[in-house]
This record gives sequence, C-alpha cells and structure tokens, in this order.
Amino acid sequence: VSVGTETAAVPALPRHIYRRLRDRVERNAGHVHREARSLRRGDDTSEMGIHLPPEVKSVADAMWESRLCLFDEAFMLTFTPEERRKNWLNGDDGGGSGSADPKASLLMTLSEKKDPRGQSQWDAVQEAFLETYCFLLQKYRKFLVFPSKQNEGAYGGAGFRSQEFLASQRGDVRDFLEEMVGSQMFDDFVTKRLYGSGEADISFFDAAVDRYGRNNGPLAGVR
Repeated sequence: VSVGTETAAVPALPRHIYRRLRDRVERNAGHVHREARSLRRGDDTSEMGIHLPPEVKSVADAMWESRLCLFDEAFMLTFTPEERRKNWLNGDDGGGSGSADPKASLLMTLSEKKDPRGQSQWDAVQEAFLETYCFLLQKYRKFLVFPSKQNEGAYGGAGFRSQEFLASQRGDVRDFLEEMVGSQMFDDFVTKRLYGSGEADISFFDAAVDRYGRNNGPLAGVR
C-alpha cells in the first residue's frame, strides 16, 4: 500500500484484537517479513522495528527499500517462470531451485496443498484477518438499508446507517471503525452486499460472521 507523507495514521485496533492478529500472522508468515529484510528469527521486529539495534535496523530498512525500488506496480512478475521459486502463495517450489529446504521459505508447501484436510500457513493468515473483520462487523447487517420497492432499480435511499452503527460500538473500537466505514473499500462492500447478497463471497462472509457470533457470544458453548 502506498500512502503520502501527510497521510494521517489509522486509529489503533483494540489492544487484545491487535495482539491476537499480530501473533497469528507472525506465527504463520513472520519468516516472510524477516527474510525480505535479512533479519533473524530472534530479532524483535515489533513496533516498526524500534527495538532493533541501530545497525541492524539500518540494514533491514535498506534491504526493504532496495526491494521496493525493484517492484513494478504496473506489471507484476510473480507468476512468470523466472519468479516461480518465489511463489509463496500456491506452494510452488520451482522444481529444483537449489534451496536446501524449500519448505522453510514457503507459506504453503506442496504437501499442504495436496492435503484437503490440513490448514496451510497461508490459510491461517487469511483466517486471522477474517476473524478480525468478523469481530469488527459482527452487527453490520442491522444497519443496512435496502432499496425500497417504490424505487426499485434506483438508489432509493439504500445504503448504510454508519452513524447509528458507530454509536452502537464499543468505545475502544469506534475510532478505527469510523475510519473504516468512510473508506472506498467499505462502500464497495456495502454496495455489493445490497445488490449482490447471493454471491459466494458475500454468503461466505455472512456465514463466517454468524459462526463468530455463535463461538464468541454470551451463549457460546451452550448446547
């Protein structure tokens, strides 16, 4: 994500949600972050690396900047033959790239990809973010305004009651949600939910929200 130098910082998530998300991402994909910056497993990369020794942070920042300079946002080479050995997302080890242990650098190994019952590291990363969104949006459907029959086919007052939604939230998450519901991403999500609620990704998210509510609500564990 590219942002300008004057872009305001995004409000923080509640501490317990942030820690849970950070720990799960670190456990399943932390090696990718460290490898890109030539860091070791024991290096403390928390809080943007402020706890690293100055010389280590300097090298890490330089390594990351050198990679960004070679990144072409207009034409991604991720899936070209020359880049196959770096394809961490689908378990492709490049078929003999010379690595002593290909599994050490993959998010999803070939064996994990072939095992329909096991959860890959990449699946675990996605699930961590999905759970966070389920926590943030677990009551969002109460505030959807669907198109009226009198104005079928037009906007008809459809949308999202964002102020009411924010007023119903816990204080420690309200600032983050205020920024989130004002984003283009959230506007696109609401529009798709209002006019394409039968699509697979929308149905999947709503099912995930329902499951999160059952597992974390006041009646969780009650049969």
